[in-house]
Parts: sequence; structure tokens; C-alpha cells
Amino acid sequence: MRRIRVGLNLLYLRPGVSGGTETYAKGLLDGFGEVASDFDYVVFVSRAAATWPFPPGLRARRVVCSVSAESRAARHLFEQGAFPALLAETGIDLVHSLGYTGPWMSPCPSVVTIHDVNVSAFGAVMKPADRIARTVFPFLSSLRADLVATISDFSRFQIIQHFRVAPERVRTIYHGVPSLSSAASAGIDESPNERILGLPPRFLAAFSAESPHKRTAELVRVFRRLREEGRLQHDLILLGKSPRGLDLSSVPGVRSLGYVPRSVLAQVLDLTDWLIVPSVYEGFGLPVLEAMSRGTPVMCSRAAALPEVAGDAAVYFDPWSEEDMKAKIAEAAADMKLRDRLSMAGRIRAAGFTWARTAGETLNAYSEVLCARDSARRGRGR
Repeated sequence: MRRIRVGLNLLYLRPGVSGGTETYAKGLLDGFGEVASDFDYVVFVSRAAATWPFPPGLRARRVVCSVSAESRAARHLFEQGAFPALLAETGIDLVHSLGYTGPWMSPCPSVVTIHDVNVSAFGAVMKPADRIARTVFPFLSSLRADLVATISDFSRFQIIQHFRVAPERVRTIYHGVPSLSSAASAGIDESPNERILGLPPRFLAAFSAESPHKRTAELVRVFRRLREEGRLQHDLILLGKSPRGLDLSSVPGVRSLGYVPRSVLAQVLDLTDWLIVPSVYEGFGLPVLEAMSRGTPVMCSRAAALPEVAGDAAVYFDPWSEEDMKAKIAEAAADMKLRDRLSMAGRIRAAGFTWARTAGETLNAYSEVLCARDSARRGRGR
């Protein structure tokens, strides 16, 4: 008997651009390469990922589709038009779409991973076309899929509530720890290795972004007040793009490194006293897991999926209260015993998040979907 053939839909993938969904795809394929199974894999990519590297242990072949990942409209048109016929022609037994959307008229059982429902929180500030695309396509994909996979219980609850999906059809499967030698991570640019010079002896680090939900401006304001009140001796290093209109030149002790190579990110995480994550919306929280895996203690929001990921290995604050954020940062930054304890606790917690576990739970989901479809087919034949 031929082995079961799983199609992995990575049509969305733009190497170095797709951010967290690229990290997920790479990690899952790495995990598939580590875990023994009865499945073979066919990976469908656009021209943009024609040379995207597969892990050496993965039993897979690549199918490069004649579609541009840069055009969302073109990709959706291909995914709903030509892709189902290609799945049938390739003999796919189950298709797993890893980036929010999948074919609605799949010729085989299907699984779709919906990482979050950020349109529910930020739809009002999105362009109308983006808001419609981020709502309609994931909704219809969740409606047609045999199973919806997601990356946290927080996201699972949002999918059930926002898309009205039956709870038994939504499965939480956590990420593994991303490797900082990987090219894929949100906000990190893979460029030639370089060393960061002139980092202060003691500093706090944070990822910054233009999006208001990252609360970068609020963090900088809290930092300024702590320095003015003499309650903090650390500097603040920001990684990523700063919000528009945020003038860092007027805030002593703050420095933005912008987008940095992952090798430099590793250096910053190893040298900082704390990573601060003030975001109010995260479907998972990869930076938290990256930091904890390296022994970097974390202060973060008690919001969205962050407590689910960090567990008891972080200091939490209310991201909507600058007073609470200020108090928690001041207390934690001055407490070296707490820093050492959470450094160890973070390593222990992060060790439980592996891509092999992610792959194993995903393979179990495939088997359940295939068995359920087979049982339903036999029932109809009676």
C-alpha cells in the first residue's frame, strides 16, 4: 500500500517577509523531519519560495505553483480555483493549509491553521480591503475545513467566538521554541552577521512596532518617568520599527536598533537584564519563548496568550495601566534574586515547547481527521 500523502499549503510563504507564519512553517517541517510517521509530504509553494530550504530529515517533495505570493488577490484566486484540481492530480490524501486560509472546495480532507483573529481587535484601523480579506477568507476556510488548528487557547476561544466554529472542530497545538539561527521571525531581518557595539552595561530590551497594540509609545513614556523619578538605572534598547511620531531623541537612555540580524538579537537577549513585552494582543508570543529559552527573564502583559505561554516564569503587569507597568518594571529591575529565579524558571518552561511535540500533535490531528472521514464514508455506504 502506498503511504498517506499529506499536502502542505505554503502558498502564502514569502521568505524573510511572512514573519511568524514562516517561523511556524519552518518549525513544523523541522518537527516532521524528527518524528517518525506513515506520511509523505508534498509542499506547495509559490515562486517566491522556490528555493526555501527544507530540513534534511523531511520526506518531502516541493511543487512550485505558478502564482505570486506578493499578490494576496492572485494567491486567493489560485487557492480557490486551480489549487483543488492540483491536489487531486497530485494524489493528496489530506491538505493542511498553514497560513489562515485554505481551499474551500478541497477534494480531500483538510486542516487549516488560523493563528489568531486580530481583525476582531484591530479591524477598525485596517484598510477596508485588508479587513474584508482577513475576515471572509479565514471564516470560509474554517467553515469548510475538517479541523481548525490554532496556536493557543486564547486564539482558539477567539476563533470559536468570532467565526462561530464548533468547539470540537478547533484544536490548540502550541509552537515550539524558535531557533535564533533561523531566518524566520517577525521583525527580524536576516542580513550579514555583525556585532552590536556600544550597548550599555545594564539595559532592558523590548520589541517595538508601528502597530498601537504593541504599546511601544506607552512603554517609552513609562521608562521616561522612571528615569526622571530616579527609580530606574537601566537604559532601554528597542528592536524593530518605532511607531510614527515617536521622538526617541528627547528621551535619554532609549536607543532603537531597528531591525537586526538574528545573530545580533541573540546577543541582545543574552546581555539584557529583562525583556519587556507590553503588547495587548498576541496569538502566541514567540519573543517571550525565545527569551525564556535563553535564560532571559521576562516582564509582560497579562493579556491575550502571553500568560498562557509564560506561565509562572514571568512578571506580569496590566498593559492598560501605565502606573502598574511603571511599578512592576521598577520593582523587577531592582530585584536580582527575582531575575535569577525567573531566568531558571523560563528555561525550564521553554524546554516544554518543542517542534517535535508540535509535529506529533499535528500528525495525531491528521490521523483523527482521516479516520473520521473514513468512518463517515463507510456509514454512508451501509
